[in-house]
Amino acid sequence: MKKITYYILLSGILIYSCSSGYTINGTVEKQDQGEAFITKEAYNGTNDTLAKAKIENGKFTLSGKVDGPTIAYLAVSNRIGAILYLENKAVYQVTSKPREACTVEGGGKDQQLSSDYIQLNTKLYKELQKLGRGFAQAGNSGDTLKRNELLRRQKELIENTELAKKQFLEKHGNSFFVLHDLARRALGMGIDEVKVAFNRCSDELKATEPGRYIISLLPKLAKIAIGATVPDFTSTTPEGKKISLFGIKAKVKLIDFWSSTCGLCRRENRHYLPIYEKYHSQGFEIVAYSFDKKRDLWLKAMAEDGMPWTQVSDLSDPKMKVVKENYGVWSLPANLLVDENNQVIARNISSEELKELLPKLLRK
Repeated sequence: MKKITYYILLSGILIYSCSSGYTINGTVEKQDQGEAFITKEAYNGTNDTLAKAKIENGKFTLSGKVDGPTIAYLAVSNRIGAILYLENKAVYQVTSKPREACTVEGGGKDQQLSSDYIQLNTKLYKELQKLGRGFAQAGNSGDTLKRNELLRRQKELIENTELAKKQFLEKHGNSFFVLHDLARRALGMGIDEVKVAFNRCSDELKATEPGRYIISLLPKLAKIAIGATVPDFTSTTPEGKKISLFGIKAKVKLIDFWSSTCGLCRRENRHYLPIYEKYHSQGFEIVAYSFDKKRDLWLKAMAEDGMPWTQVSDLSDPKMKVVKENYGVWSLPANLLVDENNQVIARNISSEELKELLPKLLRK
């Protein structure tokens, strides 16, 4: 009788242990074997593997426990993976199809919020595809009026979607999903904007990993706020000369962050050229910091884009990481416009905005 009671208790403990953690049940279509694993997305740049499983007969199961809400990436052999918002007691049903991102059903509140937010972007993408077909037809027929109307609708569609996304993030501001999104974007935002969004979160959420990461960023964001004096840096020119930002004297400087593989950066390079040629003699300088890791790609892009302004790069991950955090580089292209005292005038402005600002700034 004692043995029976012991086994019943042991079984209960095992069942409770499994149900108290997360479970991911996966179906991999048209692939019988392989491996699936999940890695924790860390904010210090490292990724820890949480669980692994073999794919057998197109199926796999991953399970484990997390200390609290956790952002993770599910990878499936030779397939496009998925972002998961892991929480204990949640069950996720994942389906992987060839050449498609995994679909995720189930999970907890944050996984659902993620799905709802993705739908806003998916809806926009589908509508833009329709407009794209209309643009092609208008172009072939030479219908300028139709093309202008489509441009107006495109602009309106993008603005409405951005507004809907903003309202969604504000409505669900006290959630791990929105906190993670904020941590992901914070480097590219102004400090006041980050503080407003962060203050929507509970103290419990602020104590999570993305919350602690945002707290660590606030002093750095303060250093690149409008009116603040940016940190100095020293980097290397293509000729191998070490130069510092503060050592470059100009009335107005654009600190431009780019890379050879960033299409938008390359387009802006070409737009900067006539602006630079017009205003350089009046005290305008561009300091272009490349995040390229291969010297030949950096030099090739410079030659192709015809960039006569100051060029520097560290071609090294550790140094680049420091520059990214010190200068609020979340994605490329990114830039800071500073005055002769290296105080911030503007952040992340377009070449069109730069063209409008420079005459006023250089007249002062």
